[in-house]
Amino acid sequence: MAVHITLQGKGGVGKTLVSNFLAQHQKSKNVKLICIDTDPVNRSFHSYKSLDVEYFNIMKNDNVDQSLFDDLIERIIESNDCDFIIDNGASGFIPLTRYLIENDVLELLAEHDVQVNLHSVVTGGESMKDTLLGLSTLLENIPLAKIYVWLNEFFGPIQSGDKSFADMKIYKDNKGRIQGIILIPNKGELFSTDVQNMLKEKLTFADALDSKDVRIMAKSRLKKIQNIIFSNLDNVLESSKNIQNDQ
Repeated sequence: MAVHITLQGKGGVGKTLVSNFLAQHQKSKNVKLICIDTDPVNRSFHSYKSLDVEYFNIMKNDNVDQSLFDDLIERIIESNDCDFIIDNGASGFIPLTRYLIENDVLELLAEHDVQVNLHSVVTGGESMKDTLLGLSTLLENIPLAKIYVWLNEFFGPIQSGDKSFADMKIYKDNKGRIQGIILIPNKGELFSTDVQNMLKEKLTFADALDSKDVRIMAKSRLKKIQNIIFSNLDNVLESSKNIQNDQ
């Protein structure tokens, strides 16, 4: 059993996109799944009807209340035949990270045979430094977690000077901690527009490919993006599973 949590302190960089694509991939593999949106500000994940996402309120008196996470952790432990995908908003990044650390949540879940996977997005463009800082926070403070890095190129290439992410210090110093890298590629203006339109309408890839309102060429481009992401996830998750079996 596994729980996947999307965590990133910078807003508007594709956290929900990560949860969305991961949920679609797992459902395509017939994984029994419970999807939960804990974002108190933007319930974007909850808006995807095809994914049957539940909303979990973490707010009390207009503030994120750490104690409310107790209910969620207990539900994960009690649901021993389902994997979880949890989307967390930027406003919940610090409270949830602190909760995981202070309450030894990873150790507790491990005792119940639940594997915790943290997914963090790094984006190009002006938000790159902030997203790298968010990733660094997870790497430094939650040493027991399996961490997956999603590189979102829709805001620009993830590059510092002539260094790609794989050449950056944060990756080199934490290569053993990072379980895998998943690329969300920017294949050009038409591809970006098609993906943006799909997300705007809260459609999954399957929804868009089945829709009579999406044009043939747009479907072709969306299928290409889906294949890239799903193939990447196949390789990364299978590799991580093999490593775990060998340990």
